[in-house]
Amino acid sequence: MKEKISLLSKGIFEYEKPDIVVSEETVRIEAEAQTVYTGSFDVTSINGLPVRAMVFSSNKLVACQESSIVGTQCRVNYTFDPKTLEPGETIEGHFSIISNGGEIAIPFSAHVCMPFCRTSIGDIKDLYQFTRLAQSNWHEAVKLFRSTDFSRVFLVNKKHGHIYENLIRSRNTNQALEEFLCTIKRKQPVNIRVSQDEIYLENVDETLSERLLIEKDTWGYARLFVKTVGDFVKVYKKELTTEDFLGSYYELEYMIYPEAFRQGNNYGKIIISTFQKTIEIPVNCIQEVKDVQQTQRRSVRSSVYDIFNNFLKLSMDRMSREDWIRQTREAIDCCRNNSNELIYELMEAHFSILAGEEDNAHEILDGKNGREIRHYSVVYYGYYLYLTSLLRKDEDYTRFALDKIESDYGRQYDYWQLLWFIFHMTDKLSPQKRFLLVKDQFSKGCRSPLMYWEAVKAMNEEPSLMREFGRFEIQLMTWASHNDCLKMDVIYQFAEVCVHSRVFDELALNTLIELCEIYENKELLMAVCSMLIKGHKTDFKYNRWYALGIESSLRLTDIYEYYMYSLDESKAEDLPLGVLIYFNYDNQMSVSKKAFIYAYVVNHRDALPKIYRDYENIIKAFTYEQLKKGYISRNMVVLYHQFVTMERMNTKTAGFLPKVLFKYQVFCDHPGISGVIVSHREVENEAYYPLNDGLAFVDIYMDEYQLVFVDKDENRYIGSVEYTMSRLMDDSGLLKECYRMEPSQPMILLNRSERAMKYQKMDEASIDIYKRTLKLPNIRKEYQKNVLKNLIDFYYDNYEGETLEKYLLRLDIQLMDTAERGRIIEYYIQRGLYEKALEAIKIYGYENIQDKKLMRLCSRIIRSTDFSQDSLMTEMAYYTFSCGKYDDVILEYLIKYYLGTTKDLYAIWKAAKDFEVNAFVLEEKLICQILFCESYVDSGMAVFASYYKSRPDSRIVRAFLAFYCYNYLVRGAQTDDALFGYVEIELDQLEQASEVCTLALLKYYSQSGDALKGHEDWVRRQLGFFMEKDIILPFFKAFASIADLPEEILDRVYVQYCTNPKNTVTICYEYHEEGKPDGEYIIEDMPNVFCGIFVKAFTIFANEEVKYHITEKNGYGETITDGQSLKGEERDEREPHNGRQWIDQMLCLAREDADIQLEENMEKFESWRYMSKKLFDMIQ
Repeated sequence: MKEKISLLSKGIFEYEKPDIVVSEETVRIEAEAQTVYTGSFDVTSINGLPVRAMVFSSNKLVACQESSIVGTQCRVNYTFDPKTLEPGETIEGHFSIISNGGEIAIPFSAHVCMPFCRTSIGDIKDLYQFTRLAQSNWHEAVKLFRSTDFSRVFLVNKKHGHIYENLIRSRNTNQALEEFLCTIKRKQPVNIRVSQDEIYLENVDETLSERLLIEKDTWGYARLFVKTVGDFVKVYKKELTTEDFLGSYYELEYMIYPEAFRQGNNYGKIIISTFQKTIEIPVNCIQEVKDVQQTQRRSVRSSVYDIFNNFLKLSMDRMSREDWIRQTREAIDCCRNNSNELIYELMEAHFSILAGEEDNAHEILDGKNGREIRHYSVVYYGYYLYLTSLLRKDEDYTRFALDKIESDYGRQYDYWQLLWFIFHMTDKLSPQKRFLLVKDQFSKGCRSPLMYWEAVKAMNEEPSLMREFGRFEIQLMTWASHNDCLKMDVIYQFAEVCVHSRVFDELALNTLIELCEIYENKELLMAVCSMLIKGHKTDFKYNRWYALGIESSLRLTDIYEYYMYSLDESKAEDLPLGVLIYFNYDNQMSVSKKAFIYAYVVNHRDALPKIYRDYENIIKAFTYEQLKKGYISRNMVVLYHQFVTMERMNTKTAGFLPKVLFKYQVFCDHPGISGVIVSHREVENEAYYPLNDGLAFVDIYMDEYQLVFVDKDENRYIGSVEYTMSRLMDDSGLLKECYRMEPSQPMILLNRSERAMKYQKMDEASIDIYKRTLKLPNIRKEYQKNVLKNLIDFYYDNYEGETLEKYLLRLDIQLMDTAERGRIIEYYIQRGLYEKALEAIKIYGYENIQDKKLMRLCSRIIRSTDFSQDSLMTEMAYYTFSCGKYDDVILEYLIKYYLGTTKDLYAIWKAAKDFEVNAFVLEEKLICQILFCESYVDSGMAVFASYYKSRPDSRIVRAFLAFYCYNYLVRGAQTDDALFGYVEIELDQLEQASEVCTLALLKYYSQSGDALKGHEDWVRRQLGFFMEKDIILPFFKAFASIADLPEEILDRVYVQYCTNPKNTVTICYEYHEEGKPDGEYIIEDMPNVFCGIFVKAFTIFANEEVKYHITEKNGYGETITDGQSLKGEERDEREPHNGRQWIDQMLCLAREDADIQLEENMEKFESWRYMSKKLFDMIQ
């Protein structure tokens, strides 16, 4: 711009301007919320002249990256930052290009669309589209679900945002996404089924690999765990997900290992578990016995068992001899038929002896060699000696055989069979000795029922042998109890031992219970209860024993306590009176049990008035103690209703009571769930509650909450877990009283503030609640904002300025939407918080602020900063000005700093003149811009007139006058007459621009007779000056009356053509005389007389006409004008002064048929020519 001003002041002009086109006539921007948009447009000079321009935007949100451009092909980059705008908002404005080719305004419209994400299925912007993405590309959806873009784009709904916030903390993101989509009802949970309900296989001889088909019923994610039951069945993969499925199916490979089979039926399972369900597939493999020897061995083992079992029954008198003989004979025959082993022959001999068939026994034993048997087995040899002694019935032989067996038993051949033979060969062993010998065998691993029977017989003979509480004694009593072979003395002895024992034994307990159910006596009941207490048994099934003990008045420590611990409270109807009396004096029970007892007393106070009176103070103290701790249960609710009443309320109680009033009982019996989280949307911290027996007592004090269930792997679930929830205590009257007495209690405050906001309450009580709520820690900023907004509106409406200001300063304006921010910023301005308002505007803009208030802010900030320059303040000041709201301060600021189009600057200048504000700086800026852009020229004179009155820059004055004179002279522009008054004044100071200004002034004088008066001498001098320089312009002829112009100028007709002086201009013409054919065309260059004014002079007689057209050529092409014509001037009645005038006059007379006058003129012309030749010599 400075360069052009300098050139103009020196009289150097550019006829042509850059012919500018822009690539976008209108810019339409559509940007995603919270995402900066980048765009561009091109500025091109199509005539090749370089563009020099300034570029700026009318709105700070749409910012140009380049402030100036230079060149023939330029690109302007811009950005649109919508971070402070809400989706759906649109801003409008324009880009201004202030160039040497003129001013261009490009309107723009910037719309903030809903945010979106670019994905493999296209741009998606809502949860329906995200669900389609998850269905087509689960991995991409999971990645997006984890990203920060997810909440920005998809969580417009606050409820969905709260669900996402809780689920995204799951350890498994795949599971979190599945749960999220199911919770918001965008899909169904994945359900699985299998192709087989049972797997049945027969006679598998080698390892078998099979496949079980698993099918899922919908898309999504599920985690499957596979385990097997049975050593013979194994699976290849024990954990899989739906990602392993091929389409809707997965083939689970399992292996069958026959080497792990046993004969017959082999039962196993394949168990497939998901979070939702468990499927058990039975695996049944039948392995038939094909080995004959193995079949025989199985038959023999079964028969041997029958032989021993029948013998015990016979010994205990539980089987008749006939039945015993018949059944044992069958078993012996089976053994003998399937095996040739010696032991079965000896067993047959033993049976024959007992059955009275001694001949068969002799036949078997006589054929045996004792020495061979001894070498084969010590046990078999002992058996042989025992049987032989039975047959011989010889005392000496029996003694010999006994000595032999005792000798072998004593030499560490301590087989229990040898001991049994000894027991049956002598009666000299005392019961104690026999008992101890069997106990010794037990310690060595003997568990034979035959030996147990021997020990039981010893105990029955001598009950005092049951004096210890050892493993042998317990095992022995259990066996004997099962076989019902104990005497009562032994049972009593065992009961006494159990009572005095200090340790617990499960087997002993079961034996005692079994005996007690049979005999039902106090001693056994004492033993049972004693053992239960030692084992800390509190299962419901044991309660009846404690009840029987109490009923029987057993004196056992803690029996009352264990009675209560084992009591099923849901089924209990009446408590024994003794229990109530006992706990009145000594109650060390857990809190829950105490609450049950006390609730029972309260509920039965009418039936048990004395008990209630005795308990009343204890219960009351207990109730208030638990109230302090916030403990609640259904039993505690009974106590709270009884003792925590309106009449008994005080400040302390009011502080504790909300902890129970807002308690809910949550029951969830899902085996995988370990706890529950309560997340209130308006509170930052979440609360975790572990599940105990499926129960949790949680605090819920606001309507907007979420229950989140957590499994052992820290995954979270919301919609896929079934649960029940009930409020334990609901008393709105107590809540109101609590708030009255303790108004700062957090739970009540949040509860009441939520309700006040929900129902738009703005009374004094609600305002007090809002104020107290703001003091609470851990409330979310969004909720804090809503509370503050209500307070601000209230105090604004009620004209309480100081209080309003207090809450305005606390408000985080970032949390508000666009309309809300605008209102809050207006409140800032209203209260004089100008810096706060400006700080907010810098971030969020000023579009939603009333013009009047924005003007007030601008004016105050400008004054407070002493008119320091700030781009935002300049933008805001012009915005208020364009809305018609401004004062002298804003005008002064705009005059000083605003840069805009000539039209905008001119509007500011006019307003400044109306306010009588000094606009000298603006005038200078505006004049320079008019000269640079060559736009808004018509209004320039008024600005210049005002500017000229001050102390103008002489260079700018010269440039202005030169430019306007050039426009007037060369381009034929209309201008104000006042221009030439300034030219007359400044003409001597115009230096290099003086010629164009002088010629423009001469042209003006040539057209205005009044203006010429008094300047005749000056005109004559200037005409002479230019004619000496061969600068002759057609309008010179207008001065013929006051200047002595050469006849050659006056006699000619001129053609003038104005264009770029750099171009070549040619004229093509022909002379045409009346009555004659057309002549030939002549082509000549038209000379550039001055600054692009091309002139061609013609001498044309009265009977002639010149036809012509002009051709202009530049570097890009040529331009041809339409054909035009020139004719000679009409006949002048005055006396001719030269030959052309004489000839023209004669031609006119001839055309008019004025022959007489023509002859006279011809004579005069000849006389004139003759005298001229005689009097003057031709100049050589």
